[in-house]
Amino acid sequence: MDKLLLSTLTADYKVKSELLYKSFAKNCKIPYKIIEYKKEQIPTRKKNWPKTRIDWVCAQSGDFVDWINCSDDTIIIHVDADMILQRWFIDEELKLLEINHDEIAGCYCSYPPQTLGQAAKNLMPKNIQFKGYENMIEYNAAFMIATVKTFRKLLKIYIKNNDDLVKSFDRLGANQWLINYLTYKYFKFILLPEYVMNATWFTGTNAKMENGSLYVKDKKVIFNHYKFIKGEYKY
Repeated sequence: MDKLLLSTLTADYKVKSELLYKSFAKNCKIPYKIIEYKKEQIPTRKKNWPKTRIDWVCAQSGDFVDWINCSDDTIIIHVDADMILQRWFIDEELKLLEINHDEIAGCYCSYPPQTLGQAAKNLMPKNIQFKGYENMIEYNAAFMIATVKTFRKLLKIYIKNNDDLVKSFDRLGANQWLINYLTYKYFKFILLPEYVMNATWFTGTNAKMENGSLYVKDKKVIFNHYKFIKGEYKY
């Protein structure tokens, strides 16, 4: 199936995302696209939340599906704007990108990973509307691989559950919490090796910076989720 490396950002993130643009141009070996949302074009799906961002999208929910000209079978590698593509997948790693419909692939963001029950405590919970989340394992929704068809389905479910999200939490990070919850409830999660996407700030990670690049043991990480932390990065 065709593949597309994709990131999405608003105008205020364009300058600070310089490393994303440069690393994509240097290392990506498939078609890639960086969508620059214009505020007046952002669909409003949230009711007064988050209060600090009236114009808001949640890219990980798949709200980009109408902005790309791809078939439903196209496999999307979606990454947040605070990523560096340090290298491309070598031949034996390419099989990691072969994702079926109704599958979502990703990586953990803490080692050992925490549950959604634990994560919920950090999101200013109010009256949580969702059931059965306590033992679901959190992954980092800043990095997701799925087909366009899967992202379309996720978007519809996300919008349907948005009102309950607003009732449940007061923090912006709850978007990714909800995506985790919906992934386990409606899709099959595929865990990828920790060298595919990692970061120095992940709790308990084996990843370490060496000469400007992030490694897990002797393997260079593919996507460094550097979170706009200033430093000398090589890619």
